[in-house]
Amino acid sequence: MIADGNAAARNAMFYGWAAVSVRNAAVNGRQVRASPINGNRYHADIVLPDLAEENRDEQTRHAQELADSANWRERPATPERQ
Repeated sequence: MIADGNAAARNAMFYGWAAVSVRNAAVNGRQVRASPINGNRYHADIVLPDLAEENRDEQTRHAQELADSANWRERPATPERQ
């Protein structure tokens, strides 16, 4: 799994990820752009509105909204992790 390699490069372990629906990501002026990478066809970029570009408080507000709407997804079981 790609995430395992990324985690190993940081001397860490991959346990899962936070998933945010497009519906929740695309509110309050945010845009969602499909950006499949490394074989992950579900990856997307969330672009904040221009107002947040240099406003740290706005960036934090958007980050908190996204975190609040996220759902935790456990990593899929693999034979070596069962």
